[in-house]
Amino acid sequence: SMGAARTYQFLKRQTPEFRDNYIFNWIAAAPCFVGTPMAAVALFIGDDFGFPINPESVMEVGRNTPATWSMTPWPNTAWSDDEVIVMTKNWNYTVKDIGSAYQKYSRLPYAVEALEMVRKANEWTMNYAENLDVDLVCFVGIHLPTAIGLELTDRRPKKGEWAAGREIQGDGDGTVSTKASRWVCDKFKAKVMELPNVPHVEMLHDSMWLKEVLLRVMTNGLDPTD
Repeated sequence: SMGAARTYQFLKRQTPEFRDNYIFNWIAAAPCFVGTPMAAVALFIGDDFGFPINPESVMEVGRNTPATWSMTPWPNTAWSDDEVIVMTKNWNYTVKDIGSAYQKYSRLPYAVEALEMVRKANEWTMNYAENLDVDLVCFVGIHLPTAIGLELTDRRPKKGEWAAGREIQGDGDGTVSTKASRWVCDKFKAKVMELPNVPHVEMLHDSMWLKEVLLRVMTNGLDPTD
């Protein structure tokens, strides 16, 4: 998931010799390299992220967690600057200006500044201009309804309220859209393995994923019981 971006950041800071000597394979499950529209859903109307606890508690934590802001779709990646993510009756908000929508409809006075801050940090540390020459395998979820955008009502929420709206759904693993998962993987010509109908939170239990991990462990001469 979002660990893919942090892994890239870590590996980018290492020398080619380090990567050659210590990184046999990089297996990314549901990689969220460049954000996902589900983050916008979480910030506007809330999402319980599949956790079996009080949804409102999870929603409030999600809205105030920097990770959620950093996973808002990044411009100039899988999405062009002018691609619409949030729609209302009177105005559409693109990937580039989604912060204005946060400020208006989520009633968060710091929305524009917060989004700008995390985007600058992401651009500084995790632009994907450099292929790290690491053997990358991506497991990408498909065939589950997944947020690719958001449609809001024009009624501005009162203080303490969530915005009213609905997800616009497309393909993915229920959390990360296929478009978001594949962008860096395709850019770096990585091996992509599609997992149909496997929810985001269950991917690491999938037999296809486990077989690939064991295969690569044994191929590299490692003991899978270690």
